[in-house]
Amino acid sequence: MDHIAVFDRYDMSRASPIVIDPQITDCVSDTIGVMAELMGRRLQARNLVTGAFDGNLTHLHRFLADGTVLNHTMPLRDQINSELRALFTTSVFRYFYLTMVNRICDEVLGGEYVFERKPSFRVVFPKSVPEKYRTDYGVSLTHHSDILLGDPTGGVNCWIPFTSNTGTASLFLCDRDVSIRVLGEFMSRYGEIDAMRSRTDFFHFLVQHREFVEQLEAVRWPAEVPLGSAMLFDVRRIHGTGDNQLDQTRVSMDFRLLPRASYEKLAHKGEVVGRGMLDDAPDNRILSYDDLTSQNLQGELGQIGTLLGMS
Repeated sequence: MDHIAVFDRYDMSRASPIVIDPQITDCVSDTIGVMAELMGRRLQARNLVTGAFDGNLTHLHRFLADGTVLNHTMPLRDQINSELRALFTTSVFRYFYLTMVNRICDEVLGGEYVFERKPSFRVVFPKSVPEKYRTDYGVSLTHHSDILLGDPTGGVNCWIPFTSNTGTASLFLCDRDVSIRVLGEFMSRYGEIDAMRSRTDFFHFLVQHREFVEQLEAVRWPAEVPLGSAMLFDVRRIHGTGDNQLDQTRVSMDFRLLPRASYEKLAHKGEVVGRGMLDDAPDNRILSYDDLTSQNLQGELGQIGTLLGMS
């Protein structure tokens, strides 16, 4: 954790990511606890884990219904991810999620931000990364930056683990300044970012230029964020998941935020924001700061009487 700094306010000029102190936003740990319970109950209700599952998501791979450790192409893994994403339809999840984002914006970021309506869930079993991101000399290269997927350069990535994430089970981060320099080299060769293909292009770029792989590997470390905390980092920072060689499953949630002023400037120009369109898009991917008002939060809380929506 020596590489990680904790600050009261997020400053994009700082090169270090931030691990949010639970004392600053205790609702992060509350959200993690609620979500871990929700996840376990939903997976049991859908018969995706055996009855012996103890609810500890770190042990999820030991209790899969088909008795195997999943690889990256098996349908059951996709089904588990789909069930976790569906949790967002429950009022209890929305309440804790919106409350948490509100606290992060108010107490850590210190300003008005827009953010993703539906966060992404990641489940990393004790397995190798997909072969499509492995070089012919055996190195896994899941390295990427969120801007390769279309996110604006002024955004912030918020990453929250629900399980232990030590060693090879963690998310790996590269130095921000080296990341920006390598991304610049990539763009000088491939031109403008295309969200539909740039991540794949970036993989091929690294395969062809091993010197950049060596530069990134020299400044790459596991985040190892303490359970109950969240990490914020510049969307330009290159990161990725390697081969999980530990006997533990990693479950995490991530979402991106963008300063409201930057969002409104992009919206005025009619540009794409992140991996979805603006507010009028079918999936309504972006929430405005106004969705964080106490009235809306209380509205969500008032619906929690039917709790969890597991039927």
